[in-house]
Amino acid sequence: MKKYSLERKEGTPGRSEGLSRSQLKTLRALKMKKGREQQGRFLVEGVHLCSEALGYRHPPVLLLYTPAGFRIQEIKETVVRAQQNGVPNLKVSEATLGSLADAATPQGIIAVMSKPTPETFPGEGHVFVLLDQVRDPGNAGTIIRTADAAGADGVYLTTGSVDLYNPKVLRSTQGSIFHLPTATEVDPVTCLEAFKKRGIRVFAADPRAARIHTEVRYPGRFVLVAGNETHGISREVRQRADHSIRVPIPGRAESLNVAMACGVILYEALRQRQKRKPPQNRRIKRRRR
Repeated sequence: MKKYSLERKEGTPGRSEGLSRSQLKTLRALKMKKGREQQGRFLVEGVHLCSEALGYRHPPVLLLYTPAGFRIQEIKETVVRAQQNGVPNLKVSEATLGSLADAATPQGIIAVMSKPTPETFPGEGHVFVLLDQVRDPGNAGTIIRTADAAGADGVYLTTGSVDLYNPKVLRSTQGSIFHLPTATEVDPVTCLEAFKKRGIRVFAADPRAARIHTEVRYPGRFVLVAGNETHGISREVRQRADHSIRVPIPGRAESLNVAMACGVILYEALRQRQKRKPPQNRRIKRRRR
């Protein structure tokens, strides 16, 4: 795609010529999974996600915004940051941006991103999450956001899971997609065997498990596996788990949302880690006699 030059004066819109039909067609293809896979790119919408994207190790390929959007202070500041960081930016019409947006009411700014190189597993860190054929975009995005909040170090999606770069997944992460290492189309057996070879324990969230999630001691390094919304974790994954755990449901609800269950377990593990931390040495001031 053509690289657009930047205006010299900061805080002013970039070049005003529109995208060519060919360029617009190429960008519109990113709304579909097939187009994202072919081009190795994806779109993020809204000022919050675009602002987070500017701080990502792989900055946007192109930033698009509308004249009306540029009049909003947060969007203007994001465009200025893009200019300062050398990110190509282009002012487009409301109709053009609307044709690229997934949201019913576009916010006036969209970033074109390059997919990062898939992370190897196990990566650096201590706590990981493996999503085994989790197919709901909201669940996947919320789990990534929750894992980020709870201090996890990576999230992996197995083959058969929802597309990580689905617009609904990206919105649900609220920017956490740019904070955590991720990998998609992961073979669960290969992944778990790699974890176990490194001495990383495997905990499978299974509503049929005998042990409650608070009855186990989470080690310093572990991976939490969450399964499909309907069928749960696969048999291959269950066979390789060191522990199967469940979140109790004393109420009348039939089941617990997979994203909620992940959050409960990750925060119980966080509570245990923090409890095991040695108290910080405090200097005791001696009173002068």
